[in-house]
Amino acid sequence: MEGESSMIMRRSHDHHPGWRRSLLRLSIVLVSVVMCYVISSVSMVDLQQQAQAATQISAAPPPGICYQAHVQNIGWQGAVCNGQQAGTTGQSLRMEALRIWLIRPSGRMRVCYQAHVQNIGWQRWVCNGQQAGTTGQSLRMEAIRIVLVNAPARWNVCYQAHVQNIGWQGQVCNGQQAGTTGQSLRMEAIQIYLRRR
Repeated sequence: MEGESSMIMRRSHDHHPGWRRSLLRLSIVLVSVVMCYVISSVSMVDLQQQAQAATQISAAPPPGICYQAHVQNIGWQGAVCNGQQAGTTGQSLRMEALRIWLIRPSGRMRVCYQAHVQNIGWQRWVCNGQQAGTTGQSLRMEAIRIVLVNAPARWNVCYQAHVQNIGWQGQVCNGQQAGTTGQSLRMEAIQIYLRRR
């Protein structure tokens, strides 16, 4: 009986020789389907993350610029930003010093500036909130130059000085001189902007 059952089993397998190949093909198909699902899931996650990053970058507020003037008989005024007036007009008071800094700068972006001062001339360049001009010496600021360092190409720094006997001068940008030299005229106020090109 044992011999007969073994013969029947062998015959049964012999009558269906492709069952192993079919099972192998089915396994390959199943593995392929699972791999496609995993890859597509990972790709979707990557795309979602990239979309979120792009949205955050585009929604990030642009950089700004703030500044603070030291004025005759007043001392350091409160800080102002983005085109507001620092200093005074109509009071015949000299600006004596200025500090300038960026808010939300892009990368290694810095702001640097140089003051022209009564009896001194052009001082050395200073950056990022350092003092240009003098305090406690009763010396007027007469002119200023301002530049952006390591700034993306799309950004300009522009500024406008209010000068004794002249009033508001035209706006200048990117290292040009605002104010006067050689005329003994005081700067009285300034407005500074960051502008896209």
